[in-house]
Amino acid sequence: MIRLILISCMLLLMSAIGHNSMAGNSLVSEGSSNIQVNFELQDVHNQSHQLSDYQGQWVVVNFWASWCSPCIREIPELNRFHQQYHKHGVTVIGINFEELSVEQLKQAIGEFRIDYPVLRIGGVPLVPFEPLKGLPSTFVVSPEGRLVKSWLGPVNEDVLKAYVLPKLAGKKALNIDNVVRK
Repeated sequence: MIRLILISCMLLLMSAIGHNSMAGNSLVSEGSSNIQVNFELQDVHNQSHQLSDYQGQWVVVNFWASWCSPCIREIPELNRFHQQYHKHGVTVIGINFEELSVEQLKQAIGEFRIDYPVLRIGGVPLVPFEPLKGLPSTFVVSPEGRLVKSWLGPVNEDVLKAYVLPKLAGKKALNIDNVVRK
């Protein structure tokens, strides 16, 4: 509960100073490629998901809440990115940063039409992702399971493409023009 109050206060402060634009310029940091990350969380069907289940894929981890308007505004962008690039080895995972019941979270997923996997936050901080500096917070994890990038504030499809596609193209020798046009 304290975590939610702190996040609420930070979100209000960010909104007041204008950090809630969809420009994707709210860069937090370039993660160290030496930070190996993993976590295990449950989805709304009580199935366990580990970040390591996605080894070999680029993973975009997005922390969000149903009361966070910048979070809600970025969901269509995350949906499009996930739909377009999932078959090319990129997955978006949403982590709901609230203590909602399973039914409430299912309702939110349906209401906001989230097409990517959504996990429920656990009781233990997900280091190095947490403590979060605000919501939404988005992280990129490499196919080797290393934290390589993070943003504070909403991201859009273009920001994610600009960061992930050159790395995806280099790893798989993909023709980016063909991927972007599909």
